[in-house]
Amino acid sequence: MKKIILLMAFVGTCFVSFAGNLVIGGVTKQVDTLMHRTIGPGVTYTKLSFPDYPLSVYLMTVDLTNQYNKIETFQAQNQVGKTEAMTNAYNRLSTTGHQSLGSVNGNFWIVSGQGQPTELLGVSHSGSALDGQIQTDPNSWNRGRTSDTELLKQEIGFAVIDEASKAWICDMAFDGKVSINAGQSYAITEVNRNRVTPGTNEIVLFNQYLGSNKTRTSTAGTEVVVVLASGQTWGVNKDIQCTVVSLNNTGGTLVSANQAVLSGHGTGKTFLDQMTVGQTITLNMGVYTRENNERPLVRQMVTGNAYVLRNGELTIRNTNEAYNSQLYPRTGIGASQDGKKLFLIVIDKKGTSVGASTTTMCNILKAYGAYNATSMDGGGSAQMMLGGSIVNNPADGKERAVANGWMVFNTAPADNVIASLMFEESSDI
Repeated sequence: MKKIILLMAFVGTCFVSFAGNLVIGGVTKQVDTLMHRTIGPGVTYTKLSFPDYPLSVYLMTVDLTNQYNKIETFQAQNQVGKTEAMTNAYNRLSTTGHQSLGSVNGNFWIVSGQGQPTELLGVSHSGSALDGQIQTDPNSWNRGRTSDTELLKQEIGFAVIDEASKAWICDMAFDGKVSINAGQSYAITEVNRNRVTPGTNEIVLFNQYLGSNKTRTSTAGTEVVVVLASGQTWGVNKDIQCTVVSLNNTGGTLVSANQAVLSGHGTGKTFLDQMTVGQTITLNMGVYTRENNERPLVRQMVTGNAYVLRNGELTIRNTNEAYNSQLYPRTGIGASQDGKKLFLIVIDKKGTSVGASTTTMCNILKAYGAYNATSMDGGGSAQMMLGGSIVNNPADGKERAVANGWMVFNTAPADNVIASLMFEESSDI
């Protein structure tokens, strides 16, 4: 059962930090632990200072084997293409029995000047998922920075929690499909993006995370609205039976809650034109690891720009992209070798903290137990929230709205037993 942790203010500047040494990347560095506390069942928060750099580092570790811990992707305003302050998401998503302990920002998202259609501004560049439903598809964004075929399988860092609460950090790809009539199938190319180019042979899926928007499509195609068949739930790498409720060729279909829309052009339109109202079809939102073709039963997913720590070793992605090699505010997600412990890290570039390369970030994560890691969106987006407040010093000098991220929830039932007394950090440290 949930044990209440009582926080007590510690007045003045008497809070004691603990100084020591830590081997970072093979070099002994001084580290001052300014704060280390348990913030939930098997969840700790540590605030660190590395004066040799100097760096301010914020680290959450999560025991994924604890039944009361749940990682969830928070999607800004519950709609792709939107941004939202994490503190606002905290207020929106925290409820009795589902209390947010903390969060970090996640995906890079489309901004103006990147050559993308205006209607896609704010949409995550690559894959994201919440509770087994794909919000945006894993794709080839930021891939192709090496000519080595084997390295191409390790370029992008996806962070996944599967149905067994195991963390996966790896490069992933998408191969969704829709099937009808005893096995006839057609690939789903994208999720919640665009279907606008006449003549393109494709089917795009839109779901409730399109929000109140209509499908991003022209009239040169067919759109099929489906709902889950009785007893079915959304999932990844599972056959999901759906029932066709309507068909149209006008484009711009409004997607209601618990519905999905299949929108086809070219041969995709021809495939969809075979369907009839009341027919049962099968969707499979396939996701697989590019290195080993494994298919985890994905529940939560966010995507960074690079797979920077693989099997305990730094990858080429730390040095073959300028974004990763410069001193910068950082957010990273790491996992232990067995996938049972999750590491969420934020590093400041503000005040006396000079920022870090992903190499430095990976070496710090390794020192605390990470075996695999991905670099998430950094800069002014690099933020950690605890208990409804941002705890790091964002580069913008204030909180920045983000497209999505991972939030740690405590789902234990409440009781009135005090398990421990904790001192709160002094405001004038």
